Amino acid sequence: MKKTKIVFYSRKDVVARGDFALYSRIGAELAENENYTVYYVNNPDATIRAQYRFSNLIYTSITEKNKKDFEGAIFIFPINTLFCLLEEIRDIKDAKLLCVLLHPNTLDWLANQTVKRWFDMSKLVNLLKQTNAYAVQDGDNLLKLEGKIGQSLEPRFFPVMMETPDSETIRLSLKNIEDKVANIAWLGRLDGDKIYSVINFLDNLYEALGEKTAKFHIIGDGNAVTRINISKYTPKIQIVFCSYLFGEKRDKYIMENADFVVAMGMSAIEIAPLKVPVVLPIVSPSPFREDVFLYLYETKYFCPGWSLDGFAKASLKGRTCEIIINDIYAEEKKVEIGQKCYDYAIENFSVNKNAEKVLQIIERTTLTVEQIRKEPIVKRQLTLFNLYRRFVNKNANWNRYLLFLDKFKLLMKRPKREIVKTVIKKLKEALCAKKRK
Repeated sequence: MKKTKIVFYSRKDVVARGDFALYSRIGAELAENENYTVYYVNNPDATIRAQYRFSNLIYTSITEKNKKDFEGAIFIFPINTLFCLLEEIRDIKDAKLLCVLLHPNTLDWLANQTVKRWFDMSKLVNLLKQTNAYAVQDGDNLLKLEGKIGQSLEPRFFPVMMETPDSETIRLSLKNIEDKVANIAWLGRLDGDKIYSVINFLDNLYEALGEKTAKFHIIGDGNAVTRINISKYTPKIQIVFCSYLFGEKRDKYIMENADFVVAMGMSAIEIAPLKVPVVLPIVSPSPFREDVFLYLYETKYFCPGWSLDGFAKASLKGRTCEIIINDIYAEEKKVEIGQKCYDYAIENFSVNKNAEKVLQIIERTTLTVEQIRKEPIVKRQLTLFNLYRRFVNKNANWNRYLLFLDKFKLLMKRPKREIVKTVIKKLKEALCAKKRK
């Protein structure tokens, strides 16, 4: 019997450990089915690869030697990596595609890679709808996708997932870390898409503490960490930077130093087995101030972190930071809330409860790679990319082309005289370089 080939794809040179963990987790689960051969292309995280080294999941990359192995496969990929994928599989003729929205901003990230006058997002989304070629991580992403076409879509959830924990590995801290000091942890990256969630929590925590003081343990790092104004919160809040911690080291640190954890996405789900209260913040790529948060068990539609718009549309109530502080310390509900978070995570995010549903979504897609290449809104962007490779850099990949495109967009914002001068200068440089060769 011929096996169905499933390929989970991440673009090269990306830092997205949550994606690496999610795809590896569901990929390893699906690979246990003898009817499927499951690959993961471009996972650079050695720690995660080692975790699944005894599974049937195949970690690999696409090369000249093995590209024929992927003919007839179904590729699952984040929608913002569409053009990176099409560039990597340009020689593959027979394949199907499934786009996944893993973050509320992924549609914007995709649009930023295009010449927008020739790219209509609503047409792309309609194509995905017609071919059953989309899935969303949660309700927030579904609302975002629906907003692009102004109509409702069938919910197809591809949620973050967790391994069902072994009861022997679950550790439960019954008491608060300190009597007079609130001990709180942030778990996750500190990049531009998450940093304002951290800052918003700190702003609200500062006011909610009253006469109490706090230690705020930041477990993670990123290129936006310097946006946290530490002096703004001292001495009431002592911020402790821990960089990245994984596995047992992370779990041990949390159990010894945090009464509750603020986290979103995969981070929120992975620590739920510790039975520590998990608080979900609002997600925003820009500065904001909202005193509203959720315990993990209060969320809906598989969403471990809502945008402001999504939160309102989903009619969620939420809690203020002051209420959360009161719950944990005055009411001493740490154990009760932690247990509820754990139970909710097991019921909704266990990989063994979601694998079959995800497999059905994967098998329903009818979108072929040939079909999407011929779609005018995609074909125009690929034509520009191919022109760049022909006349500027024949060895460039999609990421190198994007660097050029960003510079070009900045150039077009200048006065016309400056544009002409710059173009002439670049043409002269190119001609001189050609003569030297």
